[in-house]
Amino acid sequence: MWQAVSVCVGMVIGAGIFRSPSVVAANLGTEAQVLLAWAFGGAMSLAGALCFAEMAAAFPDPGGDYHFLRRAYGPRAGFLFAWSRFAVIHTGSMAMLGFVLGDYAGGLLGLGAWGSPSIAVIAIAALAAINLAGLRMGIGTQVALMTLVFAGLLAVGFGGVVIALEGVPPASPGGSGSATDAAHLGTALVFVFLAYGGWSDAATLSAEMRDERRGISRALVAGMAIVTALYLLANWAYLRGLGLAGVAASQAPAADLMLRAFGPAGQAAIVAVVAVTAITSMNAILIA
Repeated sequence: MWQAVSVCVGMVIGAGIFRSPSVVAANLGTEAQVLLAWAFGGAMSLAGALCFAEMAAAFPDPGGDYHFLRRAYGPRAGFLFAWSRFAVIHTGSMAMLGFVLGDYAGGLLGLGAWGSPSIAVIAIAALAAINLAGLRMGIGTQVALMTLVFAGLLAVGFGGVVIALEGVPPASPGGSGSATDAAHLGTALVFVFLAYGGWSDAATLSAEMRDERRGISRALVAGMAIVTALYLLANWAYLRGLGLAGVAASQAPAADLMLRAFGPAGQAAIVAVVAVTAITSMNAILIA
């Protein structure tokens, strides 16, 4: 089951948690509103995961979403979804994550203009080769990568604790909106849900699990619970370390937090974590 949990968590935790908090903070007026928005996003995603868990338990199939749509609306709807996921959604996501990895790794290694696309191509080719070697190897790689991502987000949370002990910066409104402003609240929630997206692809593993009916349900629920807890921890750390205005103004809140907590070494470490997160998400897409 924990392999499926790793795939679920890997599909959700991507570069979004390292960028979306700035937009969310810029559109909400208090720290409490920010944390409530992330908790609400987690609760809604958990509700969706429960729905998918029920369908995956009732109709276990490697097709996941495709299988559900095909049974509900016929082969045409299933084909259109499968085609769009193969040709656009997953392909585009892989390319984007490859460039995120290339940008961070290239900056860390000091590579030239061709460094980013070269790293992206090498990473995608290497992950494809690993998954071609078999599902077990691909999932084993996923579990190992998720361990590193998990440790990285815990380090972000610890950074918030370190700075909180040194004295919390005063919180001030991070943007022109507040929770009573529908436009700004809507914008904040869009980026919250973007950061939580991807969990549904874990349903493709339902037919691969020994306990098809209960295994996928437990994996989806456990995965979303872990993601929600990590996201709340990370956002609490951002707010404790940088303040609401600081999070809203930052282009890379995790890097800024780790720089303040642990110096340049901490900043370099979180850049490496972002790169590993991109690899984890790419591998989860290939498995799905």
